[in-house]
Amino acid sequence: MPEVIDRLKGKGWAEEEIRRTARILEESPEKKSPKLIMLDKIAYWTGLFLAILANFVISVMLIPFLIVMKSFYLYLALIFIGVAFGWVFSLLIADIESIKTGQHIVAWIFIPAIALINVYLMTDLSNFIAVLMEMPSSTHHSTLVSVVYVASFMLPYSISKLIKKQSL
Repeated sequence: MPEVIDRLKGKGWAEEEIRRTARILEESPEKKSPKLIMLDKIAYWTGLFLAILANFVISVMLIPFLIVMKSFYLYLALIFIGVAFGWVFSLLIADIESIKTGQHIVAWIFIPAIALINVYLMTDLSNFIAVLMEMPSSTHHSTLVSVVYVASFMLPYSISKLIKKQSL
């Protein structure tokens, strides 16, 4: 805690702001009421469930794009969709202030892994549909499509972590 106080003093914070911040930082989750702890957990798991559901919906909605679009425009659309959804999910997780670091790690490993699997399977399905429709030029490499989407999805969170790390 002393290093945080020294850092805040070095940034020109007023003494009252430093005392208030130190008091807030000293309050531990154990001092919270059981109801608040339960609400935090419900909010976290609801957000996680919604992110999983949204990832599935997005991967299903990608099927027409995968069938119709050619490589460059498809990857551009994937990057846009991935960054947009990743930004929303990053805000969702950041707004749940009581989440411990370990739970952030779970969310940011679990959700991208599910997204990777979903987009991979939907790309395979769209490739199958394209072949049935006799449009073999519309097939795409499933692994590459999945990796581009998940990397784009994780970009906003990674940038926010870098910015937060540099501001300390």
